[in-house]
Amino acid sequence: MTTRQNLEDDADQAALFRLWLESHGYATRHYPQAAEFRRKLGAESVDLLLLDWNLPDESGIELLRTLRESGARLPVLFLTARNDEEDIIAGLRAGADDYLTKPPKQGELL
Repeated sequence: MTTRQNLEDDADQAALFRLWLESHGYATRHYPQAAEFRRKLGAESVDLLLLDWNLPDESGIELLRTLRESGARLPVLFLTARNDEEDIIAGLRAGADDYLTKPPKQGELL
């Protein structure tokens, strides 16, 4: 079973994304803060990271840059309310593999 990591500070959105993903056979893990995700990163296999830009303890773009600078090659999908063209370009340039804006449609996310 593939595992999707969800770094999202909004518990309701995280629960919705988990429901959608698990109903299609994906195992998921949810982290509300970057620090918790960082602690678990080496201990768990990650097939995809769903990453919110606005986190309480660190911005998603900062986390992504740090991951890419450290050589992490895991696929990253920004899933954020930030929908300005400049933000999308910045996210992709920082190393995101794709970028979706909230609220996503279920089929689009899957």
